[in-house]
This record gives sequence, structure tokens and C-alpha cells, in this order.
Amino acid sequence: MATVTHVDWPAINSLLELQSPHYAGWLSSRLEDHQGSTLTVSAPSTPTIPILFSDIGEQVVLQWTTHRGVCDVVGTVVAVERTPLPLWIVHANKEPALHQRRNFARLAVALPIVLVNAEGEQTRVTTMDFSEGGMSCALPPDETILAGDRFEAFVVVDDWLLMTTAVVVRSHVNTGKAMTASFRFEGLQRRDADRVRHFIFNEQLRRRALDRSR
Repeated sequence: MATVTHVDWPAINSLLELQSPHYAGWLSSRLEDHQGSTLTVSAPSTPTIPILFSDIGEQVVLQWTTHRGVCDVVGTVVAVERTPLPLWIVHANKEPALHQRRNFARLAVALPIVLVNAEGEQTRVTTMDFSEGGMSCALPPDETILAGDRFEAFVVVDDWLLMTTAVVVRSHVNTGKAMTASFRFEGLQRRDADRVRHFIFNEQLRRRALDRSR
């Protein structure tokens, strides 16, 4: 199912999750006020930081859950208030979108992956795209894998070693007999999924900033 636009904004006092480039994970927040495209949210905290203050101009993602699925919106922090309540003032860059949970943000990126099969044999592949839900990879010459094959996958994302089960969804032989394959991740730990989302979010922001500077 495609992303759905024209989604209702969250109600005042709704619980939110917030993602910031300064922290690898989703942070809990609450919607305090909403005027047009401007949302006022409570400043989040982390296990080591009682109150996390954002930088002006920082890009953030706000996420909330409805009966229809998960909604999110990308915004820019335009102001920070410290008293009487610590707040972030966020200007939404576009209308909120609704996603099904199986629709993951996907990034075209080349990452080295080590796949280990049940016999302990290793295969080194390179991703063509990557998400918290799975990946597509280019395989070495003469390497053949089939739909349903299972591997333990090892990849370093932002200096963090991620380990998960990768199941082949489909494989395809391209021109020149080179093979590509798509994998589905199973049993990915939540903290690892958070790190993958954080990596993809930051890389998307970096690429957008690079495009604007050209």
C-alpha cells in the first residue's frame, strides 16, 4: 500500500515519538499546541539527559499512531522555550503522511555485508538499497542463492555492528550472469531498527543539503 497523504494532525496532548539527528533512537514527547503548520511539543529526555534541547534549524521527524496506522511528518525546529516548560517549536515542512508498518524508509546505499549460512560458510555481498525491513544486494560472480535461503547477516551501521537473520525473498540473474537478491530481515532488535532509521534519516538529510548547495 502506498503512502497516504492528507492525514489528520494529532490531537492536543497526544503522545508522539520524535527523532533527532543528535540521538540514535525514537524519543517520547507530547503535542502541547498546534497552529496551522506549527507544532509545539514537549522537549524529550534520554536515559542520560533529563531535558534534550534542539538546535534552531534542526530537521526532526514527529511520529504518532492512529487506528489507521503510523503517521509522521518532517519538520524544522524554529524555536526552543526553556521556561516555564521546556518546549520545541516545530514547523512542518509538508503535510503529515500515513504509512503501513511494513513500508520502511529505504536508502540506496552500498554497504558491505557478511552473510553466514547454516554451515558457517561466509559470503560477502554489497547492498544496493537498505532499510530496517530488509535489503537488496549484488552478489559476487558465480554466487547463487535461492528464495527461502536463510543467513545470519552482519553489517556495520554508524560504527554499530548489526546482526540479524536475513531471508531471501527473491533472486534474479542479470545480464552478464551477475545475480542480485532481495532479503527480508527477521527478528531485528528494536534498538538496531532505531539505529537503521537514524542512519537513513541522517543520510537523506545530508544528501538533500548537498543537492541544495550545488
